[in-house]
Amino acid sequence: MLQSGGLPRELTVAETMRMWAGTCSTPRSVDEVLGEVDLSHRTGVRVGSLSGGEQRRLDLACALLNDPRVIFLDEPTTGLDPESRARTWDLLGTLRDRGVTMILTTHYLEEAERLADRTAIMHAGRIDGVETARRLGERGTGAAGPAVLIVTSHGRPRQLKQALAAGIPGFLRKTSTATEFAAAVRTVHSGRRYLDPDLAVAAIGAGESPLTDRETEILEAAGRGGSVEQIAAQVHLASGTTRNYLSSAMGKTGAATRFEAWRIARDRDWL
Repeated sequence: MLQSGGLPRELTVAETMRMWAGTCSTPRSVDEVLGEVDLSHRTGVRVGSLSGGEQRRLDLACALLNDPRVIFLDEPTTGLDPESRARTWDLLGTLRDRGVTMILTTHYLEEAERLADRTAIMHAGRIDGVETARRLGERGTGAAGPAVLIVTSHGRPRQLKQALAAGIPGFLRKTSTATEFAAAVRTVHSGRRYLDPDLAVAAIGAGESPLTDRETEILEAAGRGGSVEQIAAQVHLASGTTRNYLSSAMGKTGAATRFEAWRIARDRDWL
């Protein structure tokens, strides 16, 4: 289920569902699926005349027509009114309880917490492990709360500092030995903090970054390559604004190019 399904606007809801059923090997009853998404009373209405929320529900109906075992949902309740959103959550919760695997993207934290068994926070196109771990840690307190240990291949002082600031009790590199890993698990499980010893020393010796959060984000994007326009699109800023941030970061690092600024910042553990 995409953010915009692109269904033919000239067809009615019923015609759309019959067309979609023709692509399914074992389609469910059209009337049953439309009832689940509360569109039974709109079967004769053209898709182009539906409200934005109704079009989202029709997209969901198409996705459910083949009784899928796995379903991908891209912001399924965007544009829905609160009542329709709650009804959709109930439907998706029923599907989850029936054993349907759902991979869902959303901007609503309440939606993720209500529907997801596992959550991940995306930032600049990548999973933000520190933020995800922090939110997992907030799911309970004391003995009821999860003991969070980050095991990462991004073992740099900056990531360790971020984890500490987020209150994560354990941080370990993937290259650690089995003995170190076992010690970390036991320590965090007992309610104490465990930090990778080499990273802890490096973090103490690393100076504070002079880069702002926005400059850091833009430099990280610059390190992946691309034009200023492409970098601007990644960070959702205007090209001129992005150039200004890059110039500022280059000045702080003493670099002549944006890629050199990225390299220097990374060598100094600012990224």
